[in-house]
Amino acid sequence: MSHKTEERLYTFANLFFGISVVLAIILTICGFYFADQLSTVGGWYYSSKDMGIYSAVLLTFLALAAIIILLGFLTKCILDAFAGIHENTRRTADAVNRMAPTFGNLFHNDTQTKVPAIRSDEWRCNNCNKINKNYITTCTCGQEKGKN
Repeated sequence: MSHKTEERLYTFANLFFGISVVLAIILTICGFYFADQLSTVGGWYYSSKDMGIYSAVLLTFLALAAIIILLGFLTKCILDAFAGIHENTRRTADAVNRMAPTFGNLFHNDTQTKVPAIRSDEWRCNNCNKINKNYITTCTCGQEKGKN
């Protein structure tokens, strides 16, 4: 395994959060513009601002911008957590692989199991590989000696 997966997750998390911040800034600028345009009353000669409309429109846009930033931050936290989990799993697997030669066949079953030799007074069950004495006609797994 490589570090590429973690790097991609961290990069995507930062990119997603950056995009959400840029969208929130654009939404805030649009909020100021639309609040100014919608709150202007009185025509072209005499104009004044209705602060109730201005505040309501601006707060709506600011709340949407805050929600977008919050969703971007939450997504970044989740992706960072997944990257950390992947990194810890990779490091644990690397540590186990380094310790495997020390512990022999404890962690890896890639070596062939040795089959003990059969003596002349024994027979091996083909079903479960158990070695039985010749006077036993049926293995404990139910396989008969004659069907071997």
